[in-house]
Amino acid sequence: WLKSLDPDLKMLKTGGGAQYVNFPGAKTCSYGVYRTSYKDVIDNKTTTYNRPKPEATEGEALHRALLNGIELRKDKITVMDGCRAQELIAEKSGRIIGIIAEKDGKTIRIGAKKGVALCCGGYEYGEAMRKAFFSGLPLAGWAFYGTTFNEGDGIRMGLEAGAALTKAPTCAARMIWAPPVEVRGMRIGVTTNNIGSPNTIVVNSLGERFVNESLITGGITNNCFYEKACEQSLKSLTY
Repeated sequence: WLKSLDPDLKMLKTGGGAQYVNFPGAKTCSYGVYRTSYKDVIDNKTTTYNRPKPEATEGEALHRALLNGIELRKDKITVMDGCRAQELIAEKSGRIIGIIAEKDGKTIRIGAKKGVALCCGGYEYGEAMRKAFFSGLPLAGWAFYGTTFNEGDGIRMGLEAGAALTKAPTCAARMIWAPPVEVRGMRIGVTTNNIGSPNTIVVNSLGERFVNESLITGGITNNCFYEKACEQSLKSLTY
């Protein structure tokens, strides 16, 4: 489907097989990892943001392919940048018929013939939801590397329209680096792709190693660090 949006896109297989090799069925597992690129290789150490499309790899390549697909159907698709959805418009029956949004400081109303899709994302940088759902130090303690625009707008609009909420205080988590950078009073995170590579160690706030780094081989095995991190105090976030 992605290649139908842009035939120049390449799907490169960069991994496969079960990550827990001793689990039943691991030897016959057909699981594979494919990553997008316009080059013949994947380089995840160098950003290709704002580079020419033939140089784009990974998420940037995926984004370029999606944009190309929109361009192919520009007679049917209108893209509105800098337009923040605020509220769903509902009939008395509850049927959603559009949205109220803000663009250039003005409130606009957009009708929807077939419905509205809420592509919610998370609420990593939504202060109210973090205070409501996270234990420990919800604002000063936790760090995330999701987009800083994930403030939970779609989740809030869904709730206001009568949607149910489940697993709100849970997240897909791993050990990341939290540099001294904040966005709206909340810490920002950076991925730690090199954990588990030769000659690297991880220490806690006391300078002590607390897990065997060689167990980390990528993917789901990063949970080994998260499992140990959960032994920290959720009140003080100290190990």
